[in-house]
Amino acid sequence: MTLDMTPEQLTKMGEMWGEVFLNELTIEERLAGLKSQDVLNQFKPEERLVGLKPEEWLATLKPEEIENYLNKIKQK
Repeated sequence: MTLDMTPEQLTKMGEMWGEVFLNELTIEERLAGLKSQDVLNQFKPEERLVGLKPEEWLATLKPEEIENYLNKIKQK
């Protein structure tokens, strides 16, 4: 049995089956093989910090970065 499909129909069918397949994967399986920086680049900076306490993200900064930022705030 042969099934005649247009390229558009084939694309739509592939997208449908892709969605079904992807919905069955865990987050870890979906992200496997991706670089963390590529994933993070999909988020706005403020979205990256959601759920973190200030001391958690401040701990990632160098003292001079904190000092520079504080100076900028004082100038405003």
